Amino acid sequence: FDVGANGAVMASLTSLAFSLSFILKTGHRRLIARLALAMVAIAVAGGAGVLLRELVAPLITALLPHGG
Repeated sequence: FDVGANGAVMASLTSLAFSLSFILKTGHRRLIARLALAMVAIAVAGGAGVLLRELVAPLITALLPHGG
């Protein structure tokens, strides 16, 4: 599970970097500002999701029955 989640985060950040480079080439300041703000919000939400998972996963694991 961790490998897949890490891969998804890496893919999202890579996509974010490439998208931002294309947006910067437009030269349209208002568009750049709006899309950059949206990208930052998405990145912050993703980071919060990763942090929440790290905090909640041990609690859930502790509640699950051990053995089968």
